[in-house]
Amino acid sequence: MSEPTHPRLWLAYVLLLLTGQTGLYNFYLHRSGPGMVMLMGFFGMIAIFLIPVAKIAAYISIAGLAVLTLIVFIDVFRMPKLVARAHANSLGGQS
Repeated sequence: MSEPTHPRLWLAYVLLLLTGQTGLYNFYLHRSGPGMVMLMGFFGMIAIFLIPVAKIAAYISIAGLAVLTLIVFIDVFRMPKLVARAHANSLGGQS
């Protein structure tokens, strides 16, 4: 039987840099809740921006994307802890 693969720090950083605001790096770290919230928030903000309802909608969309950018910036510093937690959870889930 092959050993399970554990999240690697360098790959988590690459995913963070490539897919930052979409939150896809969270799925790699087995954090589906934050990943879904960021993914839905990203596409929601893009939809609000593209649908020309009112000028305020564009400002709301830009503010939402700024919040997602802030979350990504914070996760850059939290990444070693997030990878360690994902590694510990994958070890604890073995039988």
